[in-house]
Amino acid sequence: MKNIFADTNVIIDFLAARKPFYENAVTVFALAEKQKINIYISSLSVNNIYYILRKLGYTHQRIINRLSQLFLLVTILPVTDAVLKQASQSEFPDFEDATQYFTACQQPGINAIITRDTKGYKTVSLPVLTPSEYLKVEN
Repeated sequence: MKNIFADTNVIIDFLAARKPFYENAVTVFALAEKQKINIYISSLSVNNIYYILRKLGYTHQRIINRLSQLFLLVTILPVTDAVLKQASQSEFPDFEDATQYFTACQQPGINAIITRDTKGYKTVSLPVLTPSEYLKVEN
């Protein structure tokens, strides 16, 4: 089974049905629901998702319901002090991308990072794909 790490933007596309990105995001998460892949996310993403969905007008209870659905499909990885230190000492131009990357790296067996912001992950050892690219490779 493949193990992927989903970046926050892909999760929000899925939970908020953001067009035109929803279709690919929902297809990726459907693979997890069918137990064809394992999806990992960072604990950092959960707070970011809540914040962004509130800004999009979702109520607290609706967000909690959506998060509860998400938690059935993913494994949440902790953002540790070691991850934050690595991120702060890295050459990533974006601290959040660095934090996501080093969170993914702490989990053995991650095959790829799925994000819509591939340019944020220029010099990394893991494959970084958009949901569309991943689905082409997966099929």
